[in-house]
Amino acid sequence: MADITALKSKGKGQPPARSEAPANTKNLPRDKAVKNRPLQVQVPEDVFLAFSAEAGQQFDFQHGAKSQLFLRMWEAYQNAK
Repeated sequence: MADITALKSKGKGQPPARSEAPANTKNLPRDKAVKNRPLQVQVPEDVFLAFSAEAGQQFDFQHGAKSQLFLRMWEAYQNAK
């Protein structure tokens, strides 16, 4: 049988003193300038695929390409009014 007496913990102990706390606890939380909200719409699959492909081509297939394309379209729509 294995000897597990060396594995027993003596407890977690006390947290570090405030002066010894890591530097990352002193940083302020990051705030977003603008809160994003989901916009859910239903479109035919061929429209979805074409939109996804166009977004990928225009924004080098980066994360958020479809959102960026939508925002570009929305800006063009607002300017056309």
